Amino acid sequence: MNKIIQFFINRSFVVNLISAFIILAGVLLGSMIKRDLLPPFEFKMVRVTANLPGASATEVEKYLTYPIENALQGLPNTKKIRSRASQGSLRIFVFFDAGYEDIDSSVEQIQNRIDAIRWKLPEQARDILVRQEKNDTVFHMGIALNNFVETNPEHRMLAKNLSDSIAAIPGIVESFLAMNRALEAHPELRPQIDSTFPLSEARAAYERLASSEHQGKIVIEVTGS
Repeated sequence: MNKIIQFFINRSFVVNLISAFIILAGVLLGSMIKRDLLPPFEFKMVRVTANLPGASATEVEKYLTYPIENALQGLPNTKKIRSRASQGSLRIFVFFDAGYEDIDSSVEQIQNRIDAIRWKLPEQARDILVRQEKNDTVFHMGIALNNFVETNPEHRMLAKNLSDSIAAIPGIVESFLAMNRALEAHPELRPQIDSTFPLSEARAAYERLASSEHQGKIVIEVTGS
């Protein structure tokens, strides 16, 4: 061992050359490694979402939660089922055993069971979606629609068209709608508004939000009957 140490002490140039090569190789290899901003991760859970415009949380429980939960009872490999009803919307979470791998099959089974009882659900029930929880996307931004009335069909169509337009932007993998009445219940929590745009200038609103120069919320106003 002493001979090896003495060898490198007497040849400092060789040692420095080897060190430089190792550092350079590390930098080059490190720059070639693929990195994910958000590494993909799949949960052993399937989420069912549904909307019932204008319904209270109690009505959502009665007309959506109970019939859908009953339809999902006895689903193979299910660990537990949890639900969360709020005004106008429902979230049901179906958890599976940690070692269960065939989630895609379970998603299809859940969808089939819900389709089989659609005749029991209110005609107003919309957007019943079944999907596995996956951590493979990054939330980018939220856009608020001012004067939006969720029970107004024209407003809902405008919101859907806006969502579809955003989803068509390159790099956007998903655009979804969410109803939020929290500001009506707590007006003292109303956020700071940076700027307001009409629906016809939705692209300008998106560009303002994407610029990161705004200080507050970007609002798109919805007009109509």
